[in-house]
Amino acid sequence: MRTMDQMEGVYKKNSSTPVVLVCRSLGSKVGHYCLNFAKKTRGQEWLGRYVHTYMPVNGAHLGTPNSLRSTVSGDKMSRHVLSSAIEALVFERSLGSGPFLIPAELPHDAPSAVYLRGDGAIKVTITESIDSDLFLFNREEEHRPGKLKLTVVFDKSGVSTPFAPIEADQRVTFGEVFTFRTRADGPPPKASLAILLCEPGVHLVRRSKAEFLERRKTWFNKFFGPWICDCG
Repeated sequence: MRTMDQMEGVYKKNSSTPVVLVCRSLGSKVGHYCLNFAKKTRGQEWLGRYVHTYMPVNGAHLGTPNSLRSTVSGDKMSRHVLSSAIEALVFERSLGSGPFLIPAELPHDAPSAVYLRGDGAIKVTITESIDSDLFLFNREEEHRPGKLKLTVVFDKSGVSTPFAPIEADQRVTFGEVFTFRTRADGPPPKASLAILLCEPGVHLVRRSKAEFLERRKTWFNKFFGPWICDCG
């Protein structure tokens, strides 16, 4: 239950993005068990919402013969100098993971070892350079930025490129490809796509102005009463 609660927490912290379970070796059996337990206790709808992909790496879903040998007769596992045969047997029988890895057949109704959520994707790329003079033509030369970055926002998710220099001909080029996850049947009906050019320091100016207005309001309230001006 705690693992499923953690998965829900990761989902919420990452803008409602389903999680990818990457499980290795014994962890693959644990992950497979977790998904079956989640299906039984919270239903297929919960899996479809919170789990994007279950990806086992070197998974031992059917167990490993070496685990059976280790539990029955002991296996030094290249520890010939460090332990005797009886010490190896006692050690391996004390491990809780040993019996869990003994070969066994999956139940007939167990789902596939690979769980993949059907999703789509939308890719955005700007194939031609952008003439920055179209946006900065009325800017004084000394106030023109020397670089710009591109921000693409799709359905409330935004990604930005590093700043790229503005060339002598006032053009700037971005070669990045932006990829956004969508539903299997395509983007939501009301999804929006916005492409923004940003210059350095704009966010600092906005923050400085907001801090100034807040300080002004605080001092006004202190000496003159409630601040009622909404002129910005």
